[in-house]
Amino acid sequence: AKSDEIGIWFALLAAISFGALLASFAQSLGTVLTTLFTTTACILASIAMFHGAYRVLQGAGWVLFFAGIFAFYTASAWLLEYQYMRPILPFNNYNVYNNFAVLNRGMLFDPVVVNRGLGEPGIMKGQ
Repeated sequence: AKSDEIGIWFALLAAISFGALLASFAQSLGTVLTTLFTTTACILASIAMFHGAYRVLQGAGWVLFFAGIFAFYTASAWLLEYQYMRPILPFNNYNVYNNFAVLNRGMLFDPVVVNRGLGEPGIMKGQ
């Protein structure tokens, strides 16, 4: 069935997921594949809704299904890498900060150390 309103929603979702696709190039191949398939599915669904093409909408559903598979694999790889502090499932992680975060249990930077004053209420060193 043709629905211009839902087609507009899918077009906007495609634009947002395209921005996520550009940002995912800094993370890993798994996130690139997930956002690439999600963007493609949104574009196909938008075209299908604007023109009422059932077969294109069915194709968009299959593309989104494979995006879900990539997302599940990527999330599982991140979870296992975080828990075991080493890569278990290969997913081509090429971000230096992500490896640093895994080694430090999720903290990218050292925690802020606050030095308390000596008996002075409300006063901290460095103020």
